[in-house]
Amino acid sequence: TPLTDNVEALKGVVFQAKLGSSYEKVERFTRLALYIGRWIEWCDALEADKGLEGFLKDKRSGTGKAGRSHQLGRASMLAKADLVSGVVGEFPSLQGVMGAEFARRGGEAGEVVAAIGEHYLPVSAGGKLPQSTAGAIISIADKLDTITGCFGVGRIPTGAADPYALRRAALGIIRIILDKGWAVELDSLVARAVALVGDKLTRDAEEVEADVLEFIRERLRNYLKGEGLPHDSIEAALCTPWFDIADAVKRIRALEKFKEHPACESLVVSFKRVSNILKGQDARGLPTPSIFEDDAERALFEVYSEIAPVIREAEGKGDYALVFEKLASIKDVIDKFFDDVMVMAEDEKLRRNRLILLGSIRDLYWRIADLSKLVV
Repeated sequence: TPLTDNVEALKGVVFQAKLGSSYEKVERFTRLALYIGRWIEWCDALEADKGLEGFLKDKRSGTGKAGRSHQLGRASMLAKADLVSGVVGEFPSLQGVMGAEFARRGGEAGEVVAAIGEHYLPVSAGGKLPQSTAGAIISIADKLDTITGCFGVGRIPTGAADPYALRRAALGIIRIILDKGWAVELDSLVARAVALVGDKLTRDAEEVEADVLEFIRERLRNYLKGEGLPHDSIEAALCTPWFDIADAVKRIRALEKFKEHPACESLVVSFKRVSNILKGQDARGLPTPSIFEDDAERALFEVYSEIAPVIREAEGKGDYALVFEKLASIKDVIDKFFDDVMVMAEDEKLRRNRLILLGSIRDLYWRIADLSKLVV
């Protein structure tokens, strides 16, 4: 039987009582895979808008991004078709392996065969990762659909109980993204995955998104510790926007180098002070230079105005070494500011202006890492 004929039979296979059949799962993660493919600019994924059955009708796959879209959609729709074969029924560990073999015998394109065979990878914490781009995308999509679906119907792992192996799935997603170095924003992927679960959700969608992201962040934290990265640098990066995990790891590595800088220790002490002073304060906006009374606050604002555009540009390019180098240049000025200036002045205008100045300094680094978390 051609694999395409098996796809229909998946409608009779229950994936999870509240989440429907394996066919419904395949539809969800195919749409998610095409979304990821478009996100990493590997394919255009527009064919999906015409409905998913089109991928099953046609083996052809043109060239370029449209061709890759078709291959990705077809491999994804066929990925679970071997679940209804007698062999996989008897030997579940052969799922994916048999699918790839059936696909090869059925004359599918090499990319489709590889993706079907690889989409279950990694099958263990340190296991082999998918090599093909389509295999990696489908693996992420399938795993993320399982996690968001289970969280969406209240099947959340507790203690030792994790019947759907969601922890392993989250770790697999992390390892694949880091292996490929893809700049994907996990919050967007999770939002899309939750939206695809749709009316099967038994919990509030925003709560599900927040819980799934926290669950993945916890796995990422543990994974990075296991890779030998220090706890404080991990925390400093992961309490800022961390959803592009390849970028978050880049920042953690840059932080590690920054710790060797002679100005680091003193700066971290100053940034802890900044953090403590600003707790519960509204420090939005830009300071008004005409209100400054002390030379030390004028000097701090001048240095801020000088390095802010350089830091923003370096941040945009992911040049975190330059970001930290520029931050280090404010060491003496910020030390003098704290020696000479009473931030919580009695005059409300003066106090607010000084708080906004410190808020501006914090804005230089808080999207990259909360430097007050470093232990030096």
